[in-house]
Amino acid sequence: MDKLEIQISGKIQSSNFPIWKKSLLDLIGSIKLELTTDDDFAAATDDAKLLKRAEKVIQEAKIKAIEQTEEIQLLFNGLDEISEQARSARLTLERQIRTKKQEIKDWLITASITEVREYIDSKPAIYSQLRNANYLERHHYETATKGKASILGVRKTLASLVRELMGAIDEECKQVLHNYDLIQTISLSDRLLFQDVNYLVTLPENELRLTIDNRIVKLSEQRARLKAANAENELNGIEDEAIFGKNNEKTGRYVISIELLSTRQSAINKAREIKGLFDGIDILVDMKLTLKLDSQA
Repeated sequence: MDKLEIQISGKIQSSNFPIWKKSLLDLIGSIKLELTTDDDFAAATDDAKLLKRAEKVIQEAKIKAIEQTEEIQLLFNGLDEISEQARSARLTLERQIRTKKQEIKDWLITASITEVREYIDSKPAIYSQLRNANYLERHHYETATKGKASILGVRKTLASLVRELMGAIDEECKQVLHNYDLIQTISLSDRLLFQDVNYLVTLPENELRLTIDNRIVKLSEQRARLKAANAENELNGIEDEAIFGKNNEKTGRYVISIELLSTRQSAINKAREIKGLFDGIDILVDMKLTLKLDSQA
């Protein structure tokens, strides 16, 4: 198919074309284009008829000349026909090549994505259940194979990319498991602060430790404030009961014991002062003065 040989031998036997051509050119050169009078228009009309006749004569002469070279014309027609068939077959084949290569490339990319996804799924659940879409985005694989003309080149490129991604997955999974173990060391009483485990395990270790410390400190502050508030409320309640003898609860009998280290007379005087505090208030039911003996005496 590399070499096609054609040899043609032919001569013009006789022709008055050079003389005829000169006569036509002389006629064309003598034509007056600036028309003003009736004679000018009449002459121009005759010239136009002559030119039209000349065009017809040229076409008839050309046809006769071609008919005299029938074999050559058949050859040219055959060459044109087979050339068009070859072109049509070539375009069809090129389309098929592009389409089939793209189909195989798409299949290889899909298979590579599936391989990476299955590798992620094989990891512990704390990692595999994370959002790992960045490893599975198709455009990464398509970009890597862009410009690869051969199927073998595409296969090698994708295999290399898959190995690279698996290595990155291993490193990320290792860090996630380490972070998860770190979170598990937190006491159960503080564990409610770390319900967003899926987010926390993805943090760099130093940032995770800082986050843990900050949350525990804030919880401790909240607990301290709550404890203080509860203590204050309890104290306020006791003070109210001591002063008013009642609160929102049902009235009951309560005993307030006060031990004094004093002489008998001082104790009596203090009791009188206390009793004086309740003048006009009918909540003081009884008051006794008792000497408490030292058990060690």
